[in-house]
Amino acid sequence: MSRIIYGARVPLSLAGAVIGIGTVLGTAVGLLAGWHGGIVDDLLMRFAELNFAIPFVLVALAAAVVFGASFGLMFILLSIYSWAAFARQIRAQTLLLKNMDYVALAQIAGALLPRLLLRHILPGVASTVIVLMPLNVGTLILSEAGLSFLGVGIPGPTPAWGSMVAEGRSYISENYWIASLPGLAIFLIVYAMNFIGDWLRDRWDPRLRQI
Repeated sequence: MSRIIYGARVPLSLAGAVIGIGTVLGTAVGLLAGWHGGIVDDLLMRFAELNFAIPFVLVALAAAVVFGASFGLMFILLSIYSWAAFARQIRAQTLLLKNMDYVALAQIAGALLPRLLLRHILPGVASTVIVLMPLNVGTLILSEAGLSFLGVGIPGPTPAWGSMVAEGRSYISENYWIASLPGLAIFLIVYAMNFIGDWLRDRWDPRLRQI
């Protein structure tokens, strides 16, 4: 039980740091792509699609073989793969908001691009960002647990839920709790993150508040 409790620090701290970087980078890319359109949009979205096209697990396995498994390597890999989901959603929202009347009035008034994006577009996409954050935290926790289960995630002796599940496989028929309790912890934290994301969506979406 003490290892399970202590092991919660690994996925939560890692996912918290990664989601911060992914949120900032993905939101910035989405705002620029949606606002400028054209070749800027095409280039940025091609990078996002490349991010989705390359299998994360294969890249992580290759990187672990070359550089060795470490917390820093996991942080870098998850950060690289975390921004694209934000960029696609924010781009779609920006394409809608930039044609609104209040944005056109701000342009006529002489507002510069940074002010347009930060004062007029960003508040409109903030609810989407807030909803995406807990949903992607669950995905990041599952990714870390899966890599730790395969032995290329957080190296020992640091307790990580994925590696604890892997260690308990050999004893599953006799001492099932060694593997099942860390697995239950992964399930509960991911379920909680998705539940929070759904609640935030219901709370921030005015169309759903009217139902």
